[in-house]
Amino acid sequence: MNCIKEIKVSVLLAVRNGQEFIASSIRSVLSQDFKDFELLISDDNSIDKTIDVIKEFQDERIQLHQQKKSLGQFGNFNFLLSKAEGEIVHFWSHDDIMYPNCLSTIVNFHFENSNLGMSYCSGNYIDKSGLVTREWKFDGTPRLLNKNLYSKYSLTYGCLAGSISQVSLNRKNIGNNYYFIESYLLAGDFELWTRIAEKFTIGFISKKLTSIRNHSSQVSNNASSNYASVVEGIPITNRLMKYVNVDLREKPKIKREVILIHYFQRVMVLFVRKEFKLFISGIKLLSREDNIFLLFLTWIRFRLRTKDQFLKHRRKITSILFD
Repeated sequence: MNCIKEIKVSVLLAVRNGQEFIASSIRSVLSQDFKDFELLISDDNSIDKTIDVIKEFQDERIQLHQQKKSLGQFGNFNFLLSKAEGEIVHFWSHDDIMYPNCLSTIVNFHFENSNLGMSYCSGNYIDKSGLVTREWKFDGTPRLLNKNLYSKYSLTYGCLAGSISQVSLNRKNIGNNYYFIESYLLAGDFELWTRIAEKFTIGFISKKLTSIRNHSSQVSNNASSNYASVVEGIPITNRLMKYVNVDLREKPKIKREVILIHYFQRVMVLFVRKEFKLFISGIKLLSREDNIFLLFLTWIRFRLRTKDQFLKHRRKITSILFD
């Protein structure tokens, strides 16, 4: 137990214009039953009262950095990674809530599984008022995932950590050379987790340790993010497809009906929102991955199905990954 207490944690909070929720987010970190941590906060040139709210907290574990020029979400986190001194680094968001046992559970998990490159935990989703909008339910994801399993579950469910606030890196194992690609708008986290999974075991903590807040002002809710998700997501899923050990004859079907159909839907949203230039670019990108006519017909078939029929068919296709 003494060894566990000696493990220091760095909590990295990157924020821009977060005055509405950041106080409750910081309070949840400071209320942890595990005390040996540093809370590094980088304000990405906020134009609201975020800095004033942060400065109301008087705790020696808090280190505040103010950026004079916006670094972007992933650039801001990279800045914090360069400052972190903890063996375990836990990413955090200004609008989420940590349960009191969050850090202690993560530290214990990494102590018991000392070979991990990273871990992620589970949690409920809440709205602007803090009410639960989606309660997490166990989906069968194993405790430890090698590259093959990580790829299968990522292709089935998307980015395994639903939020960056659920992820911890073990820098004792992976070193200090893993950073986000700053040019990414949305999938910088998915890309980094995948890069780590290519070299290290990933751990999954099935306990609910966080509440993740969804609200309309988030970047992932912007219209243009649909195009970014396609541009950034396809190369990542192509990498994942290389690591799954399934019959080669099944891979085109899996790719079309699990992965590309998701991105096709994103592109169609661009059409509905009259973002025609992005729509055309998205169609061209998808046409490099598959026959666009067959992909369109698959999309039509899926749209004609009821929700239950769609989910049943999807389970049938994804089950091929686990046979």
